Amino acid sequence: MIITCLFYKYYNQRQKQIKQIKEITLEKIWTIEHSSTNIFKESNDKLSEKKDINLKLKQIDIQASLV
Repeated sequence: MIITCLFYKYYNQRQKQIKQIKEITLEKIWTIEHSSTNIFKESNDKLSEKKDINLKLKQIDIQASLV
């Protein structure tokens, strides 16, 4: 009986630990994914800024060549 109780107590503690580990892991994965999404959005914004700057430079070059 005592062995059964000890085993049951150990088993419950182990299940709680496994659940906590899974929750921590999922939270870290979500955080990393969320961060990478933000980085991706930021890089897309920078890319559009770069395209705008290049377009303006081309327009200036065209205007300069017409003068």
